[in-house]
Amino acid sequence: MTLPAPVKKFMWDVDQQELSLTAHRAFIISRLTEKGDWRAVQWLKKQYGVSAIKQIVAHSKNTSRRTKNFWQIA
Repeated sequence: MTLPAPVKKFMWDVDQQELSLTAHRAFIISRLTEKGDWRAVQWLKKQYGVSAIKQIVAHSKNTSRRTKNFWQIA
């Protein structure tokens, strides 16, 4: 799969050709909510929707308390 430029730079340590938007949904959401910039998060919202992001972030072990709190009120 080809990721857009605003997202690619945050996935530098994984094989981007092997990423699946459905199979790796939790990984992608966790990574971009924790490390992503404005453009990456905007792409994330278009791709998955705010409710899916909130659900993944709330249950992720790879997401900080600060990020969880932000998405809880977003």
